[in-house]
Amino acid sequence: MESHKYTRTQARKIGAYKALKYTLIVFLAVEARMLYLTTRGDFANGILFFMQEQMNSLALSIIFLLFLCAFVLGRWAGIKILMDEKSHVLMALLFAFLSWGILIGYLFLLSSIGAGLADWKGPALSMFLVSLIIWVATGWSIKRARA
Repeated sequence: MESHKYTRTQARKIGAYKALKYTLIVFLAVEARMLYLTTRGDFANGILFFMQEQMNSLALSIIFLLFLCAFVLGRWAGIKILMDEKSHVLMALLFAFLSWGILIGYLFLLSSIGAGLADWKGPALSMFLVSLIIWVATGWSIKRARA
């Protein structure tokens, strides 16, 4: 039997923590960029539009799903990278595609039932890039915990 530096429980906790940490960092960076773009012309109206968009139930559900994916898949990534010693790059790509697929599936479901989302294909590429950034940083960080 192989001896590992971490137990499965510790690997899950490390993976979930790192995934949630980088999801929060990327989310705050995207929100800061959106705030900047919204308030460039007219600051007062830009702040009002930005705050109104933050209270959109569709946007809040997508954000909740993003963090839920990060938690669940982060636990799995912790086990795969720390316990099974899989490549952090391959795991980052796998989990980026998985989380992107879950988010796109959710958007497709919402658009098919007519939940106020007319075009779900527009943000698909940006969601993949955000997922890729999150999971590359997470995989690298989990790998560093292994060393």
